[in-house]
Amino acid sequence: MKVLLAILGLLALATSASAECAWVLWSGAALSTPIAWEPVGAFGTRSECEAKGMAIKAVVVFRCLPDTIDPRGPKAK
Repeated sequence: MKVLLAILGLLALATSASAECAWVLWSGAALSTPIAWEPVGAFGTRSECEAKGMAIKAVVVFRCLPDTIDPRGPKAK
C-alpha cells in the first residue's frame, strides 16, 4: 500500500510538458537514500508512461518526467 501511495504521489508531482515532448519513465529503489534513478523507457504521452509505471510490479518508485528533465541532477564536470 505504501508503494502505491508513493507512486501516485510522485505521478501527481510530475509537471506537464508540451505535446511534442517525449516522456521518460524513471525507476528508483524506494529503500535507498537518496534514490538512485534509472531510465526505464520513453513514451509519446504522459498517460502511456504512467500506465507502464503502474503495470510494473516491484518495490521501486516510478516517476514520469518530460525528456528534458533528468532527476539525477546535473552531470559532474
